[in-house]
Amino acid sequence: MASRNGVDLQLTSKEFDLLAYLARHAGKVCTHHMILKDVWGPGYGEESNYLRVYTHRLRKKLGDDEGRLLHTVPGIGYQLVPEPEPEPAPSNE
Repeated sequence: MASRNGVDLQLTSKEFDLLAYLARHAGKVCTHHMILKDVWGPGYGEESNYLRVYTHRLRKKLGDDEGRLLHTVPGIGYQLVPEPEPEPAPSNE
């Protein structure tokens, strides 16, 4: 199960696999070929239309319609950008 901001995300198994893969490589650009081979399997590699569909679905479910969390790198692939950790509240001591 995946969650964001304490809310469980209702992901299909392939959406979860894609998100997990991108999370393992957070901050790095993952090429279309790498993602297809590692998430869909060795028989895939050129079907970038699959990625457009699944990244669109992930963005909607993550509430990331503007692509701030899941970046598209045109002609290359995708990059999951780690969200900054919230700053601790200042102590009044």
